[in-house]
Amino acid sequence: MRGSAPTLTPRKQTATMANITSPAPLATVNTYMVAEIEAEASHLITRPVEDDRPKAQGFPIYALPDGLQRIAANLRDTIGFPIDYTASAMLFTASVAVGTSLGISPKRGWVELATLWFAFVGRPGTTKSHPLNRLLLPLYARDRESIQAFASELRDYEAELKLSKKDKDREAPTPPTCAQHLVGDTTPEALAEVLGKNLRGIGQHCDELSGWVADFGRYSKGGDAQRYMSMWSAQPLRVNRVKTSMPLYVQRPFVSVCGTIQPGVLGGLVSDGRGVNGFIDRMLFAFPEEQEMAAWSEDEPAEWIAAHWNQFILKLLSIPPPDEGTNPILLRFTTDAKQLWVKHHAKMKTEIDNLNRDGDEARAGHRTKMLIYTLRFALLDAAMQWASSDGYDEPAEVDIASLGAAIALAEYYTTTSDKVLFTLHDSTPVDRLTGDKLTLYDALANEFTTAKAILKADELGFSERTTKRLLNEWKREKLLKREGQGRYSKLLEH
Repeated sequence: MRGSAPTLTPRKQTATMANITSPAPLATVNTYMVAEIEAEASHLITRPVEDDRPKAQGFPIYALPDGLQRIAANLRDTIGFPIDYTASAMLFTASVAVGTSLGISPKRGWVELATLWFAFVGRPGTTKSHPLNRLLLPLYARDRESIQAFASELRDYEAELKLSKKDKDREAPTPPTCAQHLVGDTTPEALAEVLGKNLRGIGQHCDELSGWVADFGRYSKGGDAQRYMSMWSAQPLRVNRVKTSMPLYVQRPFVSVCGTIQPGVLGGLVSDGRGVNGFIDRMLFAFPEEQEMAAWSEDEPAEWIAAHWNQFILKLLSIPPPDEGTNPILLRFTTDAKQLWVKHHAKMKTEIDNLNRDGDEARAGHRTKMLIYTLRFALLDAAMQWASSDGYDEPAEVDIASLGAAIALAEYYTTTSDKVLFTLHDSTPVDRLTGDKLTLYDALANEFTTAKAILKADELGFSERTTKRLLNEWKREKLLKREGQGRYSKLLEH
C-alpha cells in the first residue's frame, strides 16, 4: 500500500530592494552541454535491465498423477531436483515402459505411439542428469536381470549347439535373445538389431545429446537423422547389414530419446541441415528459467518414493507389446475429449497459419509437431493415470482430463521451444548475457573507459580483475571494440 505523499512547505525567500528593483541578468544556457551531462548522468545510475527474451513457463506439475506430483515435489525439496527435469524424466521413463503396447487413434488408420524425444537444457551444476538417472533405475534393474539371464541361456545354447553339430539327428537349438529397455550410444545397425528383438521398443539414454548428433554419419555416409525421424513417426525400419546380405526389418520401431545439453552447444542440434529438415521440431526441451545450483539440504528423500515409482513402472510394463504385424491396444477419445481436441486443433491451425504468413517457419514447424505430441501426451497420461490406480483392465479410452493435461504439457514445451529457437536463430551475443553481466553491459555508455567500467561494475559487486576479464571477453565476442588504450565502444545494444 502506498503511503500518502508528505506536504512540502515552499522555501521562503526574503525580498529585498535589490532583487526587486535590479533583477539578475539571465545566464546563457549551453543546451549541448546540458544534453551531454544528462546523457552521462543516465549511465551513473545502475538500473535493472528489462529482459524481453522468450521465457519458459513453469512446468504444469498438476498435469501428472497425484503420486508423481508428490515424488517430484519431494525430490525438489530434499535433493534440489528441478521440477522441469524430474517431470520430464518421468514422462520419458513412462514412454519407454509403454512402448508399442498402447496407441492413440484420433481417426481410422491414424495411430500415434508414445514416442518422445527430450533435451534437458541447462548450465553446469543445474542437476540435469541426476533426475533422469534416478528415475530410470527400474528399467536399468530389469536390463541387468535380463543380461544375467541371457548370459546363462547363452552358455546353455552354446553347449547344446556343440552337441547338435556332433549328432546330425539332434535339432539345432534356437539362439537366445536379450530383452532390454535402454541403450546408450549405438550404431544404426546395432539399434535395428535391438529393435528387432524387443517388440516393445527402446529408450535411448544419451548422457550428452551433442555427442548423439555428432555421431550421425560416423558409421555410415548419411541418413542417420532421416532414419531417426522415420522412427519417430513409427515408419518401418530397414537396415542393410555389413556382415550378411539379409537386411534387418522392423515393422513398427519405437525409440524414445532423452539426454542433456548445455545452452552453449545447442547449435549442434541444428547443424548439417537439422534446423530446417524437421529434426529440431521433434525435440521437447526441458529448460527451466531458474539456472542456479540448488543449495544443500539436510532433508532425505521420502522412503516410499522408490517403491511407489518401481510399482508404477512395473504396472505399465505389464501391458504386453503386440506381436509382429498386429496393432497395439488402440485408445480413442471420449465424446467430450473429441470436442476439446477439435477446438484445440482449430486454435493451433490459426496460430500455425499466422506464423507461416509471417515467415516464421521455425516456430510454425515446431507447433505442427506439438500437435502430434499433444496426442502422445494424452495417450501417456491415460496410461499413467491407469498405472496410478487400482484398476486391472488396460486403459481403453482417452478422456477430457487426459487431453487437458496433454494440452498443458504441450503449452509448456512450446514455451521452452520458443526460448531455444530464439537462442538458435534470433539472439545476438548480448542476448546470451544474463543477470548482473547483462545489467553491467546495458549500464555502460556507448563509449567508455576502463576506469568508468570498473566504477560501474563495483556497484554490482564485480572486482576490478573480473571487470577487466569481462571487457576482454566481450571484445572477443564482438560486443565491444577497443578504440585505444583503456577506451572502448559498444558494438551492440540490448
